[in-house]
Amino acid sequence: KPKQEKPTGKKSKKSLYIVIFILLFVAAFALIGGILFAKSLSYEGRMEKAEDAYEKKAYEKAISYAKQALEKKKEDALAYAVIGKSYYQNKEDEAAKAYLEKAVENQQKDKEVYRFLIDLYDKDSDYEAIGDLYDEIKDSSIQKLFRDYIVEAPEVEPEAGSYGEYPTITINSEDGADILYTLDGSSPKEDGMFYQEPFPIEKEGKYTLRAVCVDARGIYSKEVKVKYEIDLDVPDLPTASPGSGAYSQPIKITIDVPVGCRAYYAWNANPGEQSTQYTEPFDMIEGNNVLSIILINESGQTSGVQKYNYVYMP
Repeated sequence: KPKQEKPTGKKSKKSLYIVIFILLFVAAFALIGGILFAKSLSYEGRMEKAEDAYEKKAYEKAISYAKQALEKKKEDALAYAVIGKSYYQNKEDEAAKAYLEKAVENQQKDKEVYRFLIDLYDKDSDYEAIGDLYDEIKDSSIQKLFRDYIVEAPEVEPEAGSYGEYPTITINSEDGADILYTLDGSSPKEDGMFYQEPFPIEKEGKYTLRAVCVDARGIYSKEVKVKYEIDLDVPDLPTASPGSGAYSQPIKITIDVPVGCRAYYAWNANPGEQSTQYTEPFDMIEGNNVLSIILINESGQTSGVQKYNYVYMP
């Protein structure tokens, strides 16, 4: 019989290396597989699958994966966004609105989220909700999505402040929108009067004007609030020339009438609007007489009585 050769040490070592390599390869493969499997169950893995399913228009799968991601990470804006957009694509409006609103509450900046929400509110004619949503936006690129639903606020003149005369209020709107306003501080949406033309405030006191514009769809602008305090200026005492004194020659009396005022005078009596209105210089009357004068401004405020004593003896 042929003599059998005994395995050498070199061959034994080589076989051992092969076995070790195979074991390491299997272990590495198992480790990588375990990592990948663990990742697929993580929040990131669920969201990757959710976003991929949404892109492939597999909306039910996208909803399922995103809801699993929410179990891993509560109140997640991205997961809410994917679920809301998927419901929107499936025409499930109420569910879509609820999840899209949650996405917005959690600071989601996806333009599609806002575009879908605007469309859902528009379907319900809920323009107040569109306005409230717009008020929270700081991103100018997202604000552009609202341009068809924004009514410009009214412009009010004069500006807020204290006035010594009765002001005339003018309110303007853009694009012919109606204007509702109040002067007592109440809500113009609930208690407002329709603005027709400029109007005066004809009584002293404090006023809070509130005004909004509203278009044909019933969309309201932001509210404008203007405060006025009306405290009318009383005219200064009138002046006349010549001054009090004794005169022997004929002379005419002149009264200085400020702009915006009327002067009334009376001899030896208290003057009023029923007295003689000054229009031009008049003759001093003979004897010892007292001339009394008042000024009345455009607001009806009356000055004090100014008196002059003339002694005219020709």
